[in-house]
Amino acid sequence: MKPTSKHVRDIRQGRYGDNPYVVVNVATWKPKDHAIRTYVDAGVDDILIMPALFDAVATRVDNIVDNRKKFIATQKYMGPDRRNPNRAKQDELRGFVVPNGVR
Repeated sequence: MKPTSKHVRDIRQGRYGDNPYVVVNVATWKPKDHAIRTYVDAGVDDILIMPALFDAVATRVDNIVDNRKKFIATQKYMGPDRRNPNRAKQDELRGFVVPNGVR
């Protein structure tokens, strides 16, 4: 596991700090599929692929401010609910609203 992903997972599991819901965005210059999957599985809110235009970054930040995803929590994962909306309706696992510190 990449060190960044380990830190994110530790934040989400409450091992670092006292707010597992803090907004966590990752910027990467190396958008390899396995790296992206590792970040997503760790529970990041968003991943920016660099280089990024200012407008693209601003749009992503606005989206976090105005439309932050609900979270889900299991024994192995806590972070944004990225499930297909139809699947989320069928699953017993319900998403929950988390504090949005950037709002």
